[in-house]
Amino acid sequence: MSNLKNRIKLICALIMLESPIHILIGFYKKKQNLILQQKYGFDKWHLSPVEHRPYSLWAVKKIKQICHAEQLSSVVDVGCGLGNIISKIPAPKRYGFDISKEVIEAAKEKHFSSDIWFEAGSFDDISGMNIDMLIALNFTHTIEPVALKKYFNDICGKNTIKYIVVDSHPLGEFFHNYSDILSGRGGGGYCLLNESPPQHTSHGSYIQIWQMK
Repeated sequence: MSNLKNRIKLICALIMLESPIHILIGFYKKKQNLILQQKYGFDKWHLSPVEHRPYSLWAVKKIKQICHAEQLSSVVDVGCGLGNIISKIPAPKRYGFDISKEVIEAAKEKHFSSDIWFEAGSFDDISGMNIDMLIALNFTHTIEPVALKKYFNDICGKNTIKYIVVDSHPLGEFFHNYSDILSGRGGGGYCLLNESPPQHTSHGSYIQIWQMK
């Protein structure tokens, strides 16, 4: 019964956000992801396409708007998985990092015709870059707050980052207060630019976009 309720909520959220066509596209992409999963053996969590995640669709829409308005050139996606989000962002320089070597190899195959640079790694492997947009979605709820704060402290200290996109899940292992994590970073810190409406998330989770002050 709970699975049925979750599916109904998903369909309603997708219809409110964009168009029911996302549901059909999502089912097709999920089948493609399953083929890659069987070949490379990455975690099954990555099977879910962006089209079946209303909050991810909201994030992609808002990131695109900022990219077009400010002509951003460099976007980095930490925890990129199969590259489902970074592949939708219109930027000349796109980089995807994930700690899973298996999912990175699958992402390279999935987006073989694109110019996205995929590499196995995480926050610690990024330095000396001018990053217009840093995306860190769908995995930080597994990291302890003290450790996550250190990760952001280090990556902001080793790079110049204009925007940061993050999320938090109340039902995840850890729920993060990004005001505490980001407000003191980057030479004056970051300020909250935008936050996803409740109808585009579930269980009280949210996505936030932070901008360097």
